[in-house]
Amino acid sequence: MKNTKKLLIALLAVVVALIVMPNVSKAATVEVNDETSLREAIATAQSGDTISLAADITVSGPIVVEKGLTINGNGHTVTGSDSWTSTSGNQTMFAAQLSGAHLTLNNIKLNKGPKYGVQTYNGAYVALNNVTISDFNYGGVLVNGGTLYVQYLTLGQNGATYNGIEIDRGVNVTSEPTIIMNGTLSSTSKKDVVYVAENAGTVKIENKSMTNNQIVVSGDQLMVTDRNNSVLSVSSIPDSATVTAGAVKAVLTVVYDGNSKDILVNLGNTVTADYIESQLGLAKGYTVEGFYTDKDYTSKFDFSKAISADTTLYAKVTEEQKQAENTTTENVVETEENEGEKDETPKTGVANYVGIAALIIVASVATIYFIRKNRI
Repeated sequence: MKNTKKLLIALLAVVVALIVMPNVSKAATVEVNDETSLREAIATAQSGDTISLAADITVSGPIVVEKGLTINGNGHTVTGSDSWTSTSGNQTMFAAQLSGAHLTLNNIKLNKGPKYGVQTYNGAYVALNNVTISDFNYGGVLVNGGTLYVQYLTLGQNGATYNGIEIDRGVNVTSEPTIIMNGTLSSTSKKDVVYVAENAGTVKIENKSMTNNQIVVSGDQLMVTDRNNSVLSVSSIPDSATVTAGAVKAVLTVVYDGNSKDILVNLGNTVTADYIESQLGLAKGYTVEGFYTDKDYTSKFDFSKAISADTTLYAKVTEEQKQAENTTTENVVETEENEGEKDETPKTGVANYVGIAALIIVASVATIYFIRKNRI
C-alpha cells in the first residue's frame, strides 16, 4: 500500500513537471545593443519573451509590437534619430497595437520623436514601470483605444505647449481607451498632464486603492491628484467625451495666508477642519484659527454639512505665539477680577504638619517590619 502511494505521488510530480516545463522553457531573454538587434529580437520573439538593453540605442523609425513582450531598459535611453525615415501615420517610438499586444517597458528612458513616445492602440495593453518620456513633438503617451497601466511614469516636456498623456480614439478604433493608475505619475509641468481629446468617446479611468496619484473627474474637469488629494493638474473634458473614474469629486479651494490650494473630496461627503488644515502645510508656529465662507472671516463654514458642489473656504491663519499671548492676557484679566474673592483666612500650616506626620508614621512602621523580618 505504501509503495502504491509513493508511485502515485511520483507520477503526479512528473505530470506537473510536464505541464510547467513548456511554459518555463518558452520564455527567453535576449540582449540587444543597437537598433538592428532590437528590431530582430522583436520580430523573432515569442509571446512572453524579454528583451534586455545593454546600451543606449538610437532608432530611426517607429517600433511596433503585436505580441506579449517585456523590454527591460536597464537604465538606458532610446533616442529618436534626426533622420527619422517613416512616412506612415504611426510616428510613435513604441506602439503596441491590437488586442494581442501586451507591452511592458521597465527602467527605460525615451527621448525625442516626431509624435509620441508610447502608444497603446485599439485593444492593446501597455504597462510603464520606471519609464521617463521627454522631448516628443505631440505628447508623451497616446492612449488610442488601448489600455495604459501606470506603475511609475515620469513625463518631461512634450509637445509644442505641453502634452503628457493624451486619451483619444481614432477613426477605425473600436476599443474603449482605459487608464489604470497603480503607482506614481510625475511631470515637470502641470499643464495637460492627462488630456482628453474631442474624439475620445467613452473613457474609463481606474484608480487602484494604493496608488500614489489618481486621475479623477470633477464636473467637466479631469484632475491629477497626489496621495493627499491635492490637485496637481487640471484639464477640461470636452462635451463630446464621457469619462468615468469612480467616485465623483468636488473641489475645495482653500484660500489662506496669501496662498490658495485645491483639495479634492468625494461629492456628498463631509470633511473635517483637521483634515483640511493637515493638507495646507503651514509653517511651524502657525495654525488655523477657523474656516470661513467669506474673506472677511464673518461666517464660519459648517463642517456638519456634506459637500454638494465646488466650494471656496477662507482659512484664518494665526501665529501660535500670538494665540498664547491672547490667552495669557485673558487669564490676567480673569485673575484681577477674582482678586476681591480671595480667602483672607490666615494660613496656619496645620495641613502641612499633618501630612509630614503621616509620612513619618508610615516610614516608622516599614522600618520596624524590616528589622523584625531580618531577625527571623
